[in-house]
Amino acid sequence: MQQLEQLNQLLPWLTPLTLLLGAITLVLLALLIQQRRRQHLYDQQISRLTSLLEQAIGRSSHLPLETITLGQGLTELMKPISRLLEARAHEGKDHHQTLKQMARGLNHNMNNLLFGILGAAQLIQRRTKDAEILSWAGVVHSDGQQLTEVIKELTEAVTEQVDHTPETIAVNQSISTLLTAQQLIWQQSAETQGCPLEFHTTLCSDSSYIRANGSGISKMLKHILQNAVDATASGGNIWIRTFHPNPEEITIEIRDDGVGMDATTRRRVFDPFFTTKHKLGTGLGLSTVLTTVLQWDGTVSVRSEPGHGATFTVTFPVTDNPLQSTTITENNLRHARVVVVDDQEAIGSVIASALSERFNITVFQDAESLLKVFVPGHWDIAMIDLGLPGLPGDRLAELLHQQDPNIIRILMTGWVLADNDPRRRQFEHYLQKPVTHIARLNQFLDEALSGQEPRH
Repeated sequence: MQQLEQLNQLLPWLTPLTLLLGAITLVLLALLIQQRRRQHLYDQQISRLTSLLEQAIGRSSHLPLETITLGQGLTELMKPISRLLEARAHEGKDHHQTLKQMARGLNHNMNNLLFGILGAAQLIQRRTKDAEILSWAGVVHSDGQQLTEVIKELTEAVTEQVDHTPETIAVNQSISTLLTAQQLIWQQSAETQGCPLEFHTTLCSDSSYIRANGSGISKMLKHILQNAVDATASGGNIWIRTFHPNPEEITIEIRDDGVGMDATTRRRVFDPFFTTKHKLGTGLGLSTVLTTVLQWDGTVSVRSEPGHGATFTVTFPVTDNPLQSTTITENNLRHARVVVVDDQEAIGSVIASALSERFNITVFQDAESLLKVFVPGHWDIAMIDLGLPGLPGDRLAELLHQQDPNIIRILMTGWVLADNDPRRRQFEHYLQKPVTHIARLNQFLDEALSGQEPRH
């Protein structure tokens, strides 16, 4: 009884105490939930920050992390992290600039070397009747031309500077050069899949020329042929032929007996980013074909049906053979005097040998040697390299013009220079090394002497 009475006396106090304990429990629970939410948000922010950092580091780019809304504890980290990322981004840009400079330097040096290699091969072909020597010289010249294109493409890829300089191009030779480089590769790849691929080439007998960019035409042909190779992935045939639809034009026709295209695909085949291929790619190949063809006043069309292959037809206006004699009389040209200034002894020797039959050639390897003996009116043309030891080529050209305003100055360089490059202002004409056909040197000088703008 006494215990019951004590319990009754405590009851009025138990209810408030229970409520107080319950309230405390609720507060603690709320604090726990809030803390867990904060921890979850914190974890999310850490995860997001980590992801952004990975992106920034992977791309070597600066992301404005200080603008991201984060908790107070993380916000303090944003400025130093952003500074680190910005520094890394600059390092990446500096590294890319270094690669660009290296690529330009490689292009320049290789162009100089290839000038000598290609020129020497052609001089050998001119001066021997030995069939075996002629054959090997032909291999050297053909491989040198292919290497010229490879170096050019690599440089363009790294420097993002594409050369659109027009040249006079032998159509059949461009096709033959490309097939020599690629046909066996395509056939061997097809053989490994158990799907034999055959090429059938019929080129018109005459050597027709077009006015276009050599690298661009090579890429155009490669894109069309690659499309034909992909279309015959199960094996088949590819036919390449050239012909004249009329005396003013030449047509390149590339046909395959592959899977063909339906009407929708055929209509969109030249659209940028359109592709039916499942493998990784940009979808710009045939779009580039259209751009290249239109750039040089050509036309392109495609005929195709599902299961019946496809035929691409490209037509360009023809131009004159660059190796034909000009209207300038032989006597006037034979007595023209040319001074060549190039620090590469082999290049000077090749040019002298290539031009000696029609011009009087003098070669110097630096500017100072020429300036010591230069007399106004003695030389008609000065062919000057840009990267000379001591006085650079553009400065030499300026000094020659001051002494003899009538001398024709030709910049002859392995560097790829833009049209607006200030170093070109001191020259009347620009000749890009290497010159793949030394006979073009004669034609180039003929046109320069006649007051024409020489064609590359």
